[in-house]
Amino acid sequence: MKINQKIYAYLIDSKGNHCHKNSDADTDKSTSEKNSHVAQSFVTLIVINVVSKLASQMANTKTALPWLASSMGVPPFIIGLFVPIRESLSLIPQVVFAGLIERYPKQRFYLMVSLLGQGLSILLLVALTLDVSGLMAGMIMLACISLFALSRCVTSIVSKDILGLLIPKSQRGQLTGTSASAAGFFTLVIGMLMATGILNVKDSAVWLLVFSSVIWMLASAICLCLSRPQKQKSQKEDVSAKVASFFNTLKNTPALSYFICTRAFMVGSALSAPYILLLSKSEASGAPSAGSLGVFITVSGVASLVSARIWGRFADTNSRSMMRLTAMLTAIICAVASATAFWGDQQPLWVIALIFFVLSVIHQGVRIARKTYIVDLADDDQRLRFVSLSNTAIGIVILAIGGLTAAIAQWSVPAVLALLSVMALFAMALTAKLPEVS
Repeated sequence: MKINQKIYAYLIDSKGNHCHKNSDADTDKSTSEKNSHVAQSFVTLIVINVVSKLASQMANTKTALPWLASSMGVPPFIIGLFVPIRESLSLIPQVVFAGLIERYPKQRFYLMVSLLGQGLSILLLVALTLDVSGLMAGMIMLACISLFALSRCVTSIVSKDILGLLIPKSQRGQLTGTSASAAGFFTLVIGMLMATGILNVKDSAVWLLVFSSVIWMLASAICLCLSRPQKQKSQKEDVSAKVASFFNTLKNTPALSYFICTRAFMVGSALSAPYILLLSKSEASGAPSAGSLGVFITVSGVASLVSARIWGRFADTNSRSMMRLTAMLTAIICAVASATAFWGDQQPLWVIALIFFVLSVIHQGVRIARKTYIVDLADDDQRLRFVSLSNTAIGIVILAIGGLTAAIAQWSVPAVLALLSVMALFAMALTAKLPEVS
């Protein structure tokens, strides 16, 4: 416990209220006990976040899984469904799941089971595809990715609720930022191994997936170290009535509606990444090389490592202003990337890598700002509803805008980046409608 408190004191802002003193002895004792529980939860959540983020990097639907599928002769149209299935099933069902969780609030249990579910889904994928290939292997992978995404859906809901229940408002951004920075270090290591050829993803994909499965199971076990969040059960309505009440919450809460609209227009920080990667394609193959992929993973890790903790402190100070700033920066970097594409058919790798680095830094800020804002916006009884409604809406938006940008990309990649830049400007304007919550 003392070790947790020392780590906690080192990681959070020294101005935090954890070190305030009170002359009353009983109050001091109560405050000390409360701070002790906060310290343990703070450190435990960081460990869980870092471990699960590392596992996600190893079982990435953009790298390890596609390479494994390609080596098994899975048809390209099946591989192309990996990311949409993972993203949509991780977001869209959240309203339904949140209704069930709200009726039976056992957040720590749900977090443990959902993390375990992610690990078992990946392990099942490996086990079932060892002796098959082609279309059958692809269908098995899609089924396992679907199970994985549904588990991740539950994790997304309850992790934010636990963050709000166990961690004080002024420290949530720092926890998120510290987790992202630590995960960025491990991503950096993986990317360097790939970029230098020490780790051949195609040959090592199976072992990466097995290792990621074990890590997720470890994260599930670590949840036992969390305090049990205390929460009241909601009224016992059937699921359809519960979902309807969720949408009434959206109708009656203008701040949440504006937040969802703002977040929808900020998706460019995520959706622009693959199009920037396309700018580095080689003339010979017409696709990014394996070496360049390692470079971009390394760059992404460095961006998280150097920026996430800074963004976290900023988010705790004023998450609304941070959303406005990152929206503006997203507009600028997408515009720069679009202009770069007009300079020539192929740019030096270092130029594209630099743009990707800046985008990765900005995207870290976008993620931390929006997560901190939605957790701070809601009180303990509303948080599940706010998070699930927001994520469900964004899941639909990603499918719609993702389809639109994919269609436009067949004609012009620079046009896609220009569109995402304009959308980010709308997001920046919409932040004026958001209330202050920090």
